[in-house]
Amino acid sequence: MVDNFAIVSPDYPISGDYATIQDAIAGGALSIYVKSGIYNTLQSITVPSGTVIYGESVDGVVINFTMDHWNFIIEGFGVRISGLSIRDSTNSMGVFHFNSAQNAIVEKCRIDNSDRVAIFVASTFCQLRDNWAQGCHLESVFVDSLSTDNRISNNRLTDGAHYGIKVEGAFNKIDGNTVAGHQYDGVLVISHMNTISNNTCNQNANGIYVAKEGGDDNTIVGNICYANNGYGINVNSLENSGNVATTNVCKGNLVADVRYVPGNQVGFNDGQNIV
Repeated sequence: MVDNFAIVSPDYPISGDYATIQDAIAGGALSIYVKSGIYNTLQSITVPSGTVIYGESVDGVVINFTMDHWNFIIEGFGVRISGLSIRDSTNSMGVFHFNSAQNAIVEKCRIDNSDRVAIFVASTFCQLRDNWAQGCHLESVFVDSLSTDNRISNNRLTDGAHYGIKVEGAFNKIDGNTVAGHQYDGVLVISHMNTISNNTCNQNANGIYVAKEGGDDNTIVGNICYANNGYGINVNSLENSGNVATTNVCKGNLVADVRYVPGNQVGFNDGQNIV
């Protein structure tokens, strides 16, 4: 290892500096290149501030968490993880657990048949972007009430048994995602001042659902919501106010394309059934 750079290889010690990511972190590496192979982890991987982990190929680097309580725990400032494939993780805290993290990025990873892709706990200015996930057992992505100013963008989340994206925190941006085939809502927002824009939410229970007291002053713009089993966009609670839903395209939804209650602004949407 030179200047905090390390190579992780399935052929270690024949090639590479370490056999596992956790070994490289324990050895002090901050920039970790993971060569293609299957890695059976022996513990959760706690990723400290400033660490960058990038895989040789998202199809080639496979991480198996062999116990259900193991995952990536992202802490501190400036972590970046890219190009990994994770399968069959049953940790309810997510494959990627943003734990009081700041300015962390997870991108271009693939997650199959796991409980959650990611959970944000008291985290700010983090990004989850350009990932592909299918078959999550719980919410694909969950943002808790203490997590603000995060961005979830350009992910493809499909065929989940729960919500696609559930947002309890404020000032987050949910944009450019494809969220399809979830048994619950594609995007559920139960907090205020979030921006939900340019997402495609098809064939979920509802496309985008704003609910419960506190779900106020959200901006819902430029989304496409087709063929959901309930509503395309539903601003539901009588306690909601100040939400703005404009220039969305909602068609072919089973109950109605757009629903809203007084105190919210809805206009310029392309939908056939607005109630």
